[in-house]
Amino acid sequence: MSGLDIIIFAGQSNMQGQAEGRYLEGAVPGAYEYRFLTDSIRPLADPVGENIRPDGREGYPPCTGDIPLSQWLADHTLGQACGGNACLAPAACAAVHAATGREVLAIHAAKGSTEIHQWLPGTEGYASLVRKVQAGIRKAGEHHTVRSVSLLWLQGESDALFHCPRETYAARLIALGEAMQRDFGLERFGLIRVGHFCKTDWDEGIIAAQEEVCAAHPLFSMLTRLTEELEQHPENMNPHVGGHFGAAGLQKLGRAAGEALAKLL
Repeated sequence: MSGLDIIIFAGQSNMQGQAEGRYLEGAVPGAYEYRFLTDSIRPLADPVGENIRPDGREGYPPCTGDIPLSQWLADHTLGQACGGNACLAPAACAAVHAATGREVLAIHAAKGSTEIHQWLPGTEGYASLVRKVQAGIRKAGEHHTVRSVSLLWLQGESDALFHCPRETYAARLIALGEAMQRDFGLERFGLIRVGHFCKTDWDEGIIAAQEEVCAAHPLFSMLTRLTEELEQHPENMNPHVGGHFGAAGLQKLGRAAGEALAKLL
């Protein structure tokens, strides 16, 4: 049996993918994506992710303009990259494979506009994420040896927007990681540090919480702080949706996170 390193991509819209286009055409060498709705593994290529309702049924695409985003958010727990465009998973997986020579399986489980409490155990978001991850691990194990299970997390913009205290965010982040350890054997929780979405002190509180958790808890690792630099340059951002990384920014962010994760692997 060949080995696979599983990487879960979770968080809100900058992890789901809300770019203006794609940076990649074709599949990523040495990388695959698990699809829950078909219980299948396919070559990793844009668009990544699936539109999944709370009951596990297939949903409909976000950001099409035909249905208000608020309605799409209410109807789904997980979402595909908006508009069929880029997310950072392909760049991250390409970097891991290039650095390690090992094959990678991506499991995309993100949804925009979510606060961290919407991902905690007991919520529809957590149930949907765990259901997809457990199914992906089981599927991978049919023909491969699962070498490791890691998670890349990019989330916190909404918590800053709604004034979540630093201590509260930190406690919830630890609770989430420890639940994932218990429920599907998560071995490492890698953070892509959140950027300055609100441009207020509430951003600083979320950033401080993420830094504190990574410094204090062995499960957590800070993979990159590149968001702060990227958001200062318009070419990295989606020109149509404020506060969101575009295709170029997501490629850089994914590559940086993947290179850091490869060192841990």
